Amino acid sequence: MRWVHRIFAFLTIGPWVVWLGWIALALGLGYFGGCRIDEGGIHPCTVAGREVGELAYTAGFWAAWGVLLIGPFSFAVGLTWAMTAFVAARIRRRRRQPPAA
Repeated sequence: MRWVHRIFAFLTIGPWVVWLGWIALALGLGYFGGCRIDEGGIHPCTVAGREVGELAYTAGFWAAWGVLLIGPFSFAVGLTWAMTAFVAARIRRRRRQPPAA
């Protein structure tokens, strides 16, 4: 049963970690790389000799809109996790109780 909790934890918390990574990347490219990041389109941006304009746009998009996808998904998985844990606890408790005479 422990592996089920780990899978649910990964599916509930993992997307938030990825979303925070997109935010960190967008902030880093905007602040340190001097990239212009907005939803208007891809703007040219060179960091360390490489063109990262498309990456900056993608990072900005996921940083801004990713929570609208991640939020409901994580909530649904977390709710399923809670219901599964509740049912499993009830089954375990019922198995431990001696039969009523």
